[in-house]
Amino acid sequence: MPKILMPALSPTMESGTLAKWIVSEGDKVEIGDIIAEIETDKAIMELESIYEGVIDKIIVSEGSQDIKVNEVIANIINEDTPQQESSEGTSMKPEKQLAKNQPNFEVTEIINNIQSQEIKSKSIQKQSGRVFISPLAKRVAAENNVNIDLIKGSGPHGRIVKSDIENFVSLNQKNQSTQQRSTNKPTAYMEVSVSQLRKSIALRMSEAKRDIPHFYLRRKIRVDKLINFRTELNEAFDSDDRKISINDIIIKSSALALKDFPSCNLIYKNEKLFQSLTSDIAIAVAIEGGLITPIIREAENKTLGEISVESKELARRAQGKKLTPEEYTGGSFSISNLGMLGIDNFDAIINPPQTSILSVGKIIKEPVVDLKTEQIVPGSTMSINLSVDHRAIDGALGAKFLDRIAFYLESPLRIFH
Repeated sequence: MPKILMPALSPTMESGTLAKWIVSEGDKVEIGDIIAEIETDKAIMELESIYEGVIDKIIVSEGSQDIKVNEVIANIINEDTPQQESSEGTSMKPEKQLAKNQPNFEVTEIINNIQSQEIKSKSIQKQSGRVFISPLAKRVAAENNVNIDLIKGSGPHGRIVKSDIENFVSLNQKNQSTQQRSTNKPTAYMEVSVSQLRKSIALRMSEAKRDIPHFYLRRKIRVDKLINFRTELNEAFDSDDRKISINDIIIKSSALALKDFPSCNLIYKNEKLFQSLTSDIAIAVAIEGGLITPIIREAENKTLGEISVESKELARRAQGKKLTPEEYTGGSFSISNLGMLGIDNFDAIINPPQTSILSVGKIIKEPVVDLKTEQIVPGSTMSINLSVDHRAIDGALGAKFLDRIAFYLESPLRIFH
């Protein structure tokens, strides 16, 4: 007599709850009919009949919990069932009457029936051409245009379940993606000529990052007074060539800070330190194919107007590639200002044999704390970062030097003192 067993509805399922019987004793069922609902720890799933016949006896009642996988929950009668094996005609001795040393034929019969169910299920499926598949799996297969004949079920007795469809779809998508990638053409490249300027930049920057032990000091400063100071100065000039830029004031402030801290006005060459006697400030100028650093010499002794005129002229000559070597070699300190290109802050690479470089970010309007009133007010700030060669300048000295640059920029009238 075929027996209906508690199925393993997941790889980890060991027991379940028989939530509901869909059929009753005496009901006729066909292969694939829903006969019960089984509750696992994750979901309620439908149990399909793998036999055709009549429900002879329901052994496990609705609501029963902790039913072990492969435990018999019902008997079914079909054409292959001998008449004497029906529940009414079967004379089964109670388990208590079995001798202790006598084998338990009921357990043996269950094991045999488990094996026979699998064999018979496969035989029926093969002979009838019908594929065992749960309703949910069938719906998912239809939604994804999956041919269920290509899928091997992992459910009880080879039944196809939802996870089988999902795994098949996922694997198919991966295979398609792999095929697409394999048919893509490799990235095409074209060799670009390298100018002498680019080769020189590459050589010097590689040398700098390889040989110079950089450390970085960063500071955000208030620039409200700086902006007002520049506005008032420019109102006094008629010529655009003489109008002062923020960068001109940064050059002047850095030159004065170098004068105040001569121990930071250094170059490091051939394992020797040399102190510059003047503040020769190199300014980074972007040109076609790279950048170049023309120098404002003795900037500490020049007025803002003179610095403005000279920096504009050097920038024009640099972009026209008309600078002489004397105009871009030497210097003891550099300034790189990317604030005019919208950069908030950055850390520049030191230009050897110099030992420091100032990076300038853009001016940002944001809420700030007024130190006098301790109230939050609108204000303008700017980031200034100092990259330092630790072989020449230590952290404390570098911090004092950066603080002195901020001292002039936050109160630019001090430039004239």
